Amino acid sequence: MSVPRYPTPASAAAAARTRLEQTKSGNGALSGREWEITRLVADGLSNKQVGQRLKIAEGTVKIHLCNIFKKAGVCNRTALAAYSRSNSSYTNGL
Repeated sequence: MSVPRYPTPASAAAAARTRLEQTKSGNGALSGREWEITRLVADGLSNKQVGQRLKIAEGTVKIHLCNIFKKAGVCNRTALAAYSRSNSSYTNGL
């Protein structure tokens, strides 16, 4: 059996479901602070604005975002915003 060189749409969807289930089960789950940062980034705030809003250094925001990207399985802010919107039940109340 040959392994596809690039993921098929079905395998990409399965991988996304797996990441979502891992997040829901607590394996790689975002912390409350990470969800707060995710929500602010999804709302369009810059790292500097997020830091000012949360009273933390811009560098700390960058570190959080690096961790969030890894846990959420995304590679940019746009994908993070989509991730946040698709998991809005987790961000409500923050």
